Amino acid sequence: MPRILPRLIKKLAENPPRLSERFQHDSLRANKISLRRPVPTAPSFNPEDYPKSILISSKNPVSNSGEYIHHKSLPPRICVGKRVNTKDSKNYGHDAPREMTEEERGWWSSPYLRMLASPIRRCLVTGQYLPSDFLVRLSLMKLPSSRPLRFLHPNLQIPSLLVPDGLQHPKFQVRRSGTSVYMLCSKAALVKMKERSLHQRFGTEVHAFLGEQIRHLLRLRVLQELQLVYEQLRFRPRKMANQTLIRRLTRSEWKELQSSGVALIENAIAILVVPPVNRDHITKARPEPSMASSPPSNVSSNRTQDATSRPISVFYPASSNNPQQSSSGPKPLAAHQIPLYHSGSMFPEPTQRAALHKILSDILTVERRARYGTNLGRAEEKPSHAFALLSNEVTIQHADIAAVGVALWRVRMFEGLGCGGKSGWMKRTKYRSVVEFE
Repeated sequence: MPRILPRLIKKLAENPPRLSERFQHDSLRANKISLRRPVPTAPSFNPEDYPKSILISSKNPVSNSGEYIHHKSLPPRICVGKRVNTKDSKNYGHDAPREMTEEERGWWSSPYLRMLASPIRRCLVTGQYLPSDFLVRLSLMKLPSSRPLRFLHPNLQIPSLLVPDGLQHPKFQVRRSGTSVYMLCSKAALVKMKERSLHQRFGTEVHAFLGEQIRHLLRLRVLQELQLVYEQLRFRPRKMANQTLIRRLTRSEWKELQSSGVALIENAIAILVVPPVNRDHITKARPEPSMASSPPSNVSSNRTQDATSRPISVFYPASSNNPQQSSSGPKPLAAHQIPLYHSGSMFPEPTQRAALHKILSDILTVERRARYGTNLGRAEEKPSHAFALLSNEVTIQHADIAAVGVALWRVRMFEGLGCGGKSGWMKRTKYRSVVEFE
């Protein structure tokens, strides 16, 4: 040990660890490689055009059929850096990075269009092909076994479990590779899977706390998306100070919203009601914010009281019912209703609710510092506990608020509100699965 320490200290001095980097999972994922290349023109199959057999000619479509396959190009980026050389064929080939147009950014800023544009996967319970944002990915994880048991019984099958995978953001937890299945993002689908023993066809078991684990990770994804928004806004240029991504409603606006029942907030995709967490009646201290990936072992007494007080979400129309006002111009896409989420029911765990309030406060602090010295002054009225999430084709260039809306909607779906909130939503026939709404 005395011989190793001096050399170890010398190596650390030469290559110090980069502790300032918050996320280090990017190095595990390689960049996507584009297979797009120019495809030659369609050849002629007329025998008169060839003096000899078509198989003898160079680059014939029979022996070289792979050269005539069309490949998709990589999706466009929201922003392409100025230092990126789009004409560098050595690194990018024939598919250079392309920046989104204003119309494409408007589509990407909608959480509903983004969910519909996710890859198609098949649900294990219903048998339907749905976008993956409407599903939950479950991976097979083998349980650890002792080495003597494996040595004495080489043919012994190691038991495995179905665990949720891919619910956290890739910046925080890399998705596992291997066999996986998809299930509808609903707790009713989990109950149906256990009743029909659909998991046994893969030789796996389902532990009793799978539903609680999925519920916890879906709420954790909301906190992670907000944390990424905070990290992106910290280094926002000063010229972007006139763009607001999260706005705190004033008390007069909150009272008008409750009285009129209409959310007249431009570019709003969701409203979060997040009051400060109450102090503990014994310790007289507020709970510490927590973003742990494992659900808590003990359930506090305030959790059940807050979870049953109000519904998870309610909808407010984005425009009045006046026919003259509605016919004045076209309505924006998916803006006819705005969901309002109550943090007490959305996040029943006080530690997660405290983390949600802290992240929202930090984002507002960053935006307030960016507006310092500009013409945008402080609001004269006192703010309320309601936070409006704003997303359009301009704000998407600074931070991804639409991803927060997707994470909030997935929590709502899992709690049974994505299919109308009614029982009997699914019926399975002998030959196929049919999803019905009653």
